[in-house]
Amino acid sequence: PLNVGDVDNDDDIDIVAGGRHANEIRWWDNLNLAAIFDAEPTSGHALLEVVFEDQSLGEIDSWAWDFQNDGVIDSNEQNPTFVYDAPGVYSVFLEVTSGTNTSSFLSENYINVFDGHSALEFNGEDSNINIPASTVPEINGAFTIEAWIYPYSYGPDTNFGLGRIFDKYSISIFLSDTFPLFQDQSLVVQMMHSDGTLSTSTTPATSIGLNQWQHIAISYDGIDEVKMFVGGYNIMFYQPTAPAGDLESNLDADIIIGNIADLSKSFDGIIDEVRVWNVTKDQNDILANMNHYLNGYEADLIHYWRLNEAYGEYIFDETDNTMGIVETAQWIQGIELEPVGNTNNQLPVIKTNLTNYPNPFNPATTISFSSNTETTEDTELIIYNLKGQKVKTLECSNSFAAASKKKTHSIIWNGTDQTGNPVSSGIYFAKLKTENQIISHKMLLMK
Repeated sequence: PLNVGDVDNDDDIDIVAGGRHANEIRWWDNLNLAAIFDAEPTSGHALLEVVFEDQSLGEIDSWAWDFQNDGVIDSNEQNPTFVYDAPGVYSVFLEVTSGTNTSSFLSENYINVFDGHSALEFNGEDSNINIPASTVPEINGAFTIEAWIYPYSYGPDTNFGLGRIFDKYSISIFLSDTFPLFQDQSLVVQMMHSDGTLSTSTTPATSIGLNQWQHIAISYDGIDEVKMFVGGYNIMFYQPTAPAGDLESNLDADIIIGNIADLSKSFDGIIDEVRVWNVTKDQNDILANMNHYLNGYEADLIHYWRLNEAYGEYIFDETDNTMGIVETAQWIQGIELEPVGNTNNQLPVIKTNLTNYPNPFNPATTISFSSNTETTEDTELIIYNLKGQKVKTLECSNSFAAASKKKTHSIIWNGTDQTGNPVSSGIYFAKLKTENQIISHKMLLMK
């Protein structure tokens, strides 16, 4: 609560509180009856199961929930569950009754449901994804970094932009608006080299547009050649200072997506599909893969953040399963690419939902997932701890293969690790990897 008391001077007790979103303020006049609720999760892929929790104040006699704000009452339970089966942004309405009195609350744009593709939206202020240095190797020598971006502006600086896409101390990739040393509305990469030289390379002026999806990539051979790609094409234009050999060590530096270490250069817009390779790539390589998802096992791929988790404050690296921490960035609809090896122009909509019950649990929980596609023998279900360390691979391939045409599957995790020892209380993640999709779900073990 931000304020409790007679806020509006009408001789009753009021409560004013901040909502889930930063720009949302809720006011309840007369604390004797107030419709209030929470939900978990508030974003995810279609077939999203959301648990609503009534937190209303007063002696409530009845509840009326409208989960899509379409004028139709969907439930009269106090704490209902609702499955959103179609992508969209949904407002949720609750009316509670106490005797002859009623109170209602509408939470606008509260539930975000995606079509199988999510990304992260950065606010141009303090949003970032932090991947700790202790979990990632040094990036030096030859490398290629690529991502899909949808910028709303060129960054937090009114004139210069400078919104960061990727940063690891001696490597920084960002956008320029009208900075004098760079081209206007361009992509820039700066690298600090081991001899103390700061090299700078940019794409041509107006090569980066706003409010549209664009694929960008930077490739360096570790010696003296930088290639810069926009839309798959090598269009590097200008080098105020040419590169000169190895980079200054970034072994002890975190990887930061969408900002820099002091959080002063936040990206303003959406970032998706971040990939890092330990080799240089040419135009044919970039064009061959930019419109396809990867499986995480490709040769020379050292990091792959699909950003398809759709909810929560952690992201997974699909190459080694380390986790990044999401800070203030919001989940949003992502770019739709083609599955690995699919040459068709049509991308099938994959709807998969991963849950567990009970949650919190002790000592065991049933992990369930439903999908509108058949399950293959390649389906994996792995448990990770909060540090991103693999705890246990659940033996599910045989049962999935035997029932591949079923659309719902359940597996019990008994709270033990790979050696059969009980794990400690805490947060764990179930990560489901199918042929077309990778999703994760947070679980809480309480002993």
